[in-house]
Amino acid sequence: MKKLILAAAAIGLFCSVLTAEALVNIKYAEMEKKTKTSFEWNTGKITVEKEKKKIQLYPDCEYLTYKKYRIKLDKAPIIVNEKILISEYTYNKIVEILEKKYIPTKIPNLSVPEAPSEVVLGETPVLIKEKEGQSPKEVKLIVIDPGHGGHDPGATGPTGLREKDVVLDIGVRLRRYLADKNIKVIMTRDTDVFIALKERAGFANKNKVDLFISLHANASRDGRAQGTRSYIYGRIATSKEAEEAAKFENKSIGMFEMLLNDLRKGAFEYLSIEAAGNIQHSIVKAFNCKWKPGERAPFYVIAKTNMPSVLIETAFISNPAEEQKLRSVRERDRMAQAIAEGIREYMGKIK
Repeated sequence: MKKLILAAAAIGLFCSVLTAEALVNIKYAEMEKKTKTSFEWNTGKITVEKEKKKIQLYPDCEYLTYKKYRIKLDKAPIIVNEKILISEYTYNKIVEILEKKYIPTKIPNLSVPEAPSEVVLGETPVLIKEKEGQSPKEVKLIVIDPGHGGHDPGATGPTGLREKDVVLDIGVRLRRYLADKNIKVIMTRDTDVFIALKERAGFANKNKVDLFISLHANASRDGRAQGTRSYIYGRIATSKEAEEAAKFENKSIGMFEMLLNDLRKGAFEYLSIEAAGNIQHSIVKAFNCKWKPGERAPFYVIAKTNMPSVLIETAFISNPAEEQKLRSVRERDRMAQAIAEGIREYMGKIK
């Protein structure tokens, strides 16, 4: 059964059944291949054109049409928050046609309609419709990802407190505060072991979870830097601090692997923003600290996850005062409670 994404961002609601596969915003064809894309809301027809070549696609239809040819795709396009998302296979097929590298091997289909409305191509409906009686998944699955571990201590505080120990303790406490009949929690690690970044993201993708939370402790050359930060994926960091944080966390990853991640994250951007905002608000409320808006940065571990994802820098372990707070069992427990409250608030909004 095909999974559909239905969005109502204008009123702050988002009912979703998210695909696990990577999706590409069709606008990248415009930027990279100098094409023009148009969408007819009344018929559902998507047109991609370059020079005199025109390609038509339709939401929820696993074919594209070019001249008199109907070409099978691996997945149908979907519409999310006015963005047209297509599979990597579809994107490559469009590029092949526009760059004259495609040689038809199928018999021409002369019956393909020019502007379908409530019609079908083959046996596939062309318009996305909400199914009667459809309800969201009742039990939400969350991955908690305590950063670093094993031979990788992460950042170290002035008196030797290690990031890997702090975030593991917060993660285990967070699992306890979240788990109930409506939420199932799994962890990338619940002991002091090293797990590569690829394996963390792969673990979440394999389990098709609803939310990915990565826990870290921040560090800065400026020992006065303080506060909690929440991040969602962005190819370009929104601040120098965000850039430095991402560089530190991505130190074992080559930059080539980071280039195409924003092509798959567009489908989850709205939900990631909602989750990060709720978590940040809850932490600010619990600790009565200064509000810091959520930021974007190219963290590998949230770039590679195919679901809403948030990376939380709980505090600056490089700041002596904040290191002492992170050393406190009581303060770590408060942090876990605050994050849990933010996640529950977010989950309540997307039901």
